[in-house]
Amino acid sequence: MARRTKSARAPFGVLDIGSSKMACLIAEPTPNGLVLMGQAMHASEGVRTGEINDMEKFSTSVGKTVQAAERNAGLTIKDIHIVTPGGQPTIQICQSRIELSDQVISRRDIRRLANRQSELKVPDGRHITQTHRLQYLTDGQRHIQNPNGMRATQLAADIAVLSHNRLSVNNLSEAIMQNHLQVGHIHHSAAVAGLSCLN
Repeated sequence: MARRTKSARAPFGVLDIGSSKMACLIAEPTPNGLVLMGQAMHASEGVRTGEINDMEKFSTSVGKTVQAAERNAGLTIKDIHIVTPGGQPTIQICQSRIELSDQVISRRDIRRLANRQSELKVPDGRHITQTHRLQYLTDGQRHIQNPNGMRATQLAADIAVLSHNRLSVNNLSEAIMQNHLQVGHIHHSAAVAGLSCLN
């Protein structure tokens, strides 16, 4: 779930926010995968159906949950990723497209198309939290899994874009920063639950 950053090797936290309880996991990346260092749960306050309704109480609950997990892990963290059921999530299908200078598609072209995902547009007031490529398209031909080596003049991809209400994201980020933590990525709990079942 956690994408690579400059601090990719540092321990990080994942905070799962519920209306009745919060859970924090602290993991450390190793060459053999993630190692769970500590975990903790605490009663939720200041949140209802995933939306903050009392910032002071919510921020305090976050701090107590993270601190308990840090004590169990025997270390402190700087970065934490959020899993939330709130934020009024919506999914839309977007398409990114590039023109090809060479008619044979290369891995460089595929990377160039992937970099275009940062230009995807969502309605005002929305924040993109997750993207998933559904299929490639070449000159209108659909359902392509790997276009490398194929001939075409255009390369496109259909992208499923999950977005959250920006105000909800900003409030979550504010509560995290009040506890002297940096916000990593924000994920919707239903998407994470589905991913954990598939894995």
